[in-house]
Amino acid sequence: MREIIVARGLHFRYGRHAALRGVDLAVRRGEILAVVGPNGAGKTTLFRLLTYYLRPQRGTVEYFLDGSRTPVREARRRIAAVLQEPALFSTDVFGNVAYGLLLRAPWGERLRTRFVRGLRRLRIGLPPTRIERRVEAALETVGLGGFPFRRASSLSRGEAQRVALARALVLEPEVLFLDEPTASLDPESAAVVEGAIRGLREKGKTVVLSTHDPSQARRLADRIVRLEEGRIVE
Repeated sequence: MREIIVARGLHFRYGRHAALRGVDLAVRRGEILAVVGPNGAGKTTLFRLLTYYLRPQRGTVEYFLDGSRTPVREARRRIAAVLQEPALFSTDVFGNVAYGLLLRAPWGERLRTRFVRGLRRLRIGLPPTRIERRVEAALETVGLGGFPFRRASSLSRGEAQRVALARALVLEPEVLFLDEPTASLDPESAAVVEGAIRGLREKGKTVVLSTHDPSQARRLADRIVRLEEGRIVE
Protein backbone atom coordinates (compact mmCIF):
# COMPACT_ATOMS: atom_id res chain seq x y z
CA MET A 1 0.00 0.00 0.00
CA ARG A 2 1.25 3.46 -0.90
CA GLU A 3 2.06 5.96 1.86
CA ILE A 4 -0.29 8.93 1.61
CA ILE A 5 0.73 10.79 4.78
CA VAL A 6 4.35 11.19 5.83
CA ALA A 7 5.29 13.00 9.05
CA ARG A 8 8.96 13.56 9.80
CA GLY A 9 10.64 14.80 12.97
CA LEU A 10 7.55 16.35 14.60
CA HIS A 11 8.25 18.44 17.68
CA PHE A 12 5.70 20.47 19.62
CA ARG A 13 5.84 22.12 23.04
CA TYR A 14 3.27 23.80 25.26
CA GLY A 15 5.48 26.14 27.24
CA ARG A 16 8.02 23.93 28.99
CA HIS A 17 6.09 20.73 28.33
CA ALA A 18 7.29 18.76 25.29
CA ALA A 19 4.15 17.14 23.85
CA LEU A 20 5.93 15.59 20.84
CA ARG A 21 9.63 14.75 20.59
CA GLY A 22 10.73 13.89 17.07
CA VAL A 23 7.81 11.78 15.86
CA ASP A 24 8.12 10.03 12.48
CA LEU A 25 4.96 8.41 11.13
CA ALA A 26 3.67 7.19 7.77
CA VAL A 27 0.05 6.31 6.94
CA ARG A 28 -0.73 3.95 4.07
CA ARG A 29 -3.70 4.20 1.75
CA GLY A 30 -6.63 2.00 2.77
CA GLU A 31 -5.35 1.02 6.21
CA ILE A 32 -6.78 1.55 9.66
CA LEU A 33 -3.90 2.79 11.80
CA ALA A 34 -4.31 2.96 15.58
CA VAL A 35 -2.14 5.23 17.71
CA VAL A 36 -2.26 3.88 21.26
CA GLY A 37 -0.92 5.35 24.45
CA PRO A 38 -1.95 6.63 27.87
CA ASN A 39 -3.59 9.98 28.47
CA GLY A 40 -1.00 12.73 28.07
CA ALA A 41 1.15 10.73 25.65
CA GLY A 42 0.69 13.33 22.90
CA LYS A 43 -1.97 11.61 20.78
CA THR A 44 -4.27 14.62 20.45
CA THR A 45 -1.36 16.95 19.65
CA LEU A 46 -0.16 14.51 16.98
CA PHE A 47 -3.63 14.46 15.43
CA ARG A 48 -3.80 18.25 15.41
CA LEU A 49 -0.51 18.39 13.53
CA LEU A 50 -1.49 15.66 11.07
CA THR A 51 -4.75 17.48 10.27
CA TYR A 52 -3.12 20.94 10.05
CA TYR A 53 -5.01 22.30 13.07
CA LEU A 54 -1.57 23.13 14.46
CA ARG A 55 1.79 23.75 12.81
CA PRO A 56 4.75 21.70 14.00
CA GLN A 57 7.42 23.77 15.69
CA ARG A 58 9.91 21.47 14.00
CA GLY A 59 9.33 18.80 11.38
CA THR A 60 6.96 18.37 8.45
CA VAL A 61 3.62 16.78 7.56
CA GLU A 62 3.04 15.99 3.89
CA TYR A 63 0.15 14.37 2.02
CA PHE A 64 0.46 12.37 -1.21
CA LEU A 65 -3.20 11.74 -2.05
CA ASP A 66 -2.62 11.52 -5.82
CA GLY A 67 0.93 10.25 -5.89
CA SER A 68 2.71 13.60 -5.77
CA ARG A 69 2.70 16.03 -2.85
CA THR A 70 -0.77 17.44 -2.15
CA PRO A 71 -0.95 21.18 -1.30
CA VAL A 72 -2.07 21.90 2.27
CA ARG A 73 -5.32 23.59 1.23
CA GLU A 74 -6.27 20.67 -1.02
CA ALA A 75 -5.38 18.11 1.64
CA ARG A 76 -7.56 19.89 4.20
CA ARG A 77 -10.51 19.64 1.82
CA ARG A 78 -10.07 15.90 1.40
CA ILE A 79 -9.70 14.83 5.02
CA ALA A 80 -11.96 15.02 8.07
CA ALA A 81 -11.45 14.71 11.81
CA VAL A 82 -13.61 13.92 14.82
CA LEU A 83 -12.06 15.18 18.03
CA GLN A 84 -12.65 13.70 21.46
CA GLU A 85 -14.99 16.48 22.62
CA PRO A 86 -17.62 17.00 19.89
CA ALA A 87 -18.40 20.67 19.24
CA LEU A 88 -21.92 20.84 17.82
CA PHE A 89 -23.77 23.91 16.60
CA SER A 90 -26.90 25.05 18.46
CA THR A 91 -29.18 23.85 15.69
CA ASP A 92 -30.81 20.53 14.87
CA VAL A 93 -29.01 17.31 14.00
CA PHE A 94 -29.56 17.78 10.27
CA GLY A 95 -28.02 21.25 10.35
CA ASN A 96 -24.95 19.91 12.13
CA VAL A 97 -24.39 17.01 9.75
CA ALA A 98 -25.17 19.01 6.59
CA TYR A 99 -22.96 21.97 7.53
CA GLY A 100 -19.87 20.98 5.54
CA LEU A 101 -21.89 19.88 2.51
CA LEU A 102 -23.82 23.15 2.45
CA LEU A 103 -20.57 25.16 2.59
CA ARG A 104 -19.27 23.31 -0.47
CA ALA A 105 -22.53 23.27 -2.44
CA PRO A 106 -23.47 25.83 -5.11
CA TRP A 107 -25.59 28.70 -3.83
CA GLY A 108 -28.73 27.45 -5.60
CA GLU A 109 -28.45 23.98 -4.08
CA ARG A 110 -27.97 25.45 -0.63
CA LEU A 111 -31.09 27.58 -1.02
CA ARG A 112 -33.19 24.67 -2.32
CA THR A 113 -32.09 22.37 0.51
CA ARG A 114 -32.99 24.94 3.16
CA PHE A 115 -36.34 25.61 1.47
CA VAL A 116 -37.19 21.90 1.30
CA ARG A 117 -36.17 21.38 4.93
CA GLY A 118 -38.48 24.20 5.95
CA LEU A 119 -41.40 22.62 4.12
CA ARG A 120 -40.58 19.24 5.63
CA ARG A 121 -41.00 20.71 9.09
CA LEU A 122 -44.56 21.55 8.01
CA ARG A 123 -44.96 17.88 6.97
CA ILE A 124 -45.16 18.78 3.29
CA GLY A 125 -43.74 15.84 1.35
CA LEU A 126 -41.15 16.53 -1.35
CA PRO A 127 -38.46 14.34 -2.94
CA PRO A 128 -35.23 14.52 -0.91
CA THR A 129 -32.43 16.72 -2.18
CA ARG A 130 -28.94 15.34 -2.85
CA ILE A 131 -27.71 16.81 0.42
CA GLU A 132 -30.64 15.34 2.34
CA ARG A 133 -29.93 11.89 0.92
CA ARG A 134 -26.29 12.04 1.97
CA VAL A 135 -27.15 13.31 5.44
CA GLU A 136 -29.77 10.61 5.91
CA ALA A 137 -27.28 7.91 4.84
CA ALA A 138 -24.65 9.21 7.28
CA LEU A 139 -27.16 9.30 10.14
CA GLU A 140 -28.27 5.75 9.35
CA THR A 141 -24.64 4.63 9.48
CA VAL A 142 -24.31 5.90 13.06
CA GLY A 143 -27.73 4.63 14.15
CA LEU A 144 -29.46 8.02 14.29
CA GLY A 145 -31.76 7.75 11.30
CA GLY A 146 -34.75 9.19 13.16
CA PHE A 147 -32.89 12.18 14.60
CA PRO A 148 -32.68 14.90 11.90
CA PHE A 149 -35.03 17.35 13.66
CA ARG A 150 -33.70 16.74 17.19
CA ARG A 151 -31.95 19.71 18.76
CA ALA A 152 -28.26 19.14 19.32
CA SER A 153 -28.62 20.47 22.87
CA SER A 154 -30.97 17.58 23.73
CA LEU A 155 -28.51 14.82 22.81
CA SER A 156 -26.65 12.56 25.19
CA ARG A 157 -22.86 12.55 25.02
CA GLY A 158 -22.91 9.32 23.04
CA GLU A 159 -25.46 10.69 20.59
CA ALA A 160 -23.48 13.92 20.18
CA GLN A 161 -20.32 11.95 19.38
CA ARG A 162 -22.25 9.93 16.78
CA VAL A 163 -23.55 13.15 15.20
CA ALA A 164 -19.97 14.45 15.02
CA LEU A 165 -18.95 11.21 13.30
CA ALA A 166 -21.85 11.52 10.83
CA ARG A 167 -20.77 15.11 10.09
CA ALA A 168 -17.37 13.76 9.06
CA LEU A 169 -18.68 10.72 7.17
CA VAL A 170 -21.09 12.78 5.06
CA LEU A 171 -18.11 14.55 3.46
CA GLU A 172 -16.80 11.19 2.19
CA PRO A 173 -13.22 12.06 3.17
CA GLU A 174 -10.26 10.16 1.80
CA VAL A 175 -8.68 10.08 5.26
CA LEU A 176 -10.66 10.15 8.51
CA PHE A 177 -9.03 10.95 11.85
CA LEU A 178 -10.78 9.80 15.03
CA ASP A 179 -9.36 11.00 18.34
CA GLU A 180 -10.46 8.61 21.13
CA PRO A 181 -13.75 7.98 19.28
CA THR A 182 -15.39 5.91 22.04
CA ALA A 183 -13.93 7.54 25.17
CA SER A 184 -16.59 7.88 27.90
CA LEU A 185 -19.34 6.59 25.59
CA ASP A 186 -22.10 4.23 26.68
CA PRO A 187 -21.72 0.64 25.39
CA GLU A 188 -24.42 1.07 22.71
CA SER A 189 -22.82 4.20 21.24
CA ALA A 190 -19.34 2.65 21.41
CA ALA A 191 -20.56 -0.42 19.51
CA VAL A 192 -22.17 1.76 16.82
CA VAL A 193 -18.99 3.81 16.38
CA GLU A 194 -16.84 0.67 16.11
CA GLY A 195 -19.29 -0.74 13.56
CA ALA A 196 -18.99 2.42 11.47
CA ILE A 197 -15.19 2.13 11.55
CA ARG A 198 -15.39 -1.47 10.34
CA GLY A 199 -17.67 -0.30 7.54
CA LEU A 200 -15.02 2.19 6.44
CA ARG A 201 -12.48 -0.63 6.24
CA GLU A 202 -14.83 -2.56 3.93
CA LYS A 203 -14.98 0.50 1.67
CA GLY A 204 -11.18 0.76 1.55
CA LYS A 205 -11.07 4.09 3.37
CA THR A 206 -8.03 5.28 5.30
CA VAL A 207 -8.65 5.78 9.02
CA VAL A 208 -6.27 6.99 11.71
CA LEU A 209 -7.63 6.59 15.23
CA SER A 210 -6.20 7.17 18.67
CA THR A 211 -7.14 5.15 21.71
CA HIS A 212 -5.84 4.38 25.19
CA ASP A 213 -7.43 0.90 24.91
CA PRO A 214 -5.06 -1.66 23.33
CA SER A 215 -7.85 -4.22 22.95
CA GLN A 216 -9.90 -1.77 20.88
CA ALA A 217 -6.87 -1.11 18.70
CA ARG A 218 -6.44 -4.85 18.10
CA ARG A 219 -10.14 -5.21 17.23
CA LEU A 220 -10.19 -2.40 14.69
CA ALA A 221 -6.74 -1.69 13.31
CA ASP A 222 -4.58 -3.17 10.58
CA ARG A 223 -1.50 -1.64 12.21
CA ILE A 224 -0.74 -0.24 15.66
CA VAL A 225 1.88 2.26 16.81
CA ARG A 226 2.46 3.22 20.43
CA LEU A 227 3.09 6.77 21.62
CA GLU A 228 4.62 7.42 25.05
CA GLU A 229 5.80 10.76 26.40
CA GLY A 230 5.71 12.26 22.93
CA ARG A 231 7.72 9.53 21.18
CA ILE A 232 6.80 6.55 18.99
CA VAL A 233 8.11 3.54 20.92
CA GLU A 234 6.87 0.68 18.70
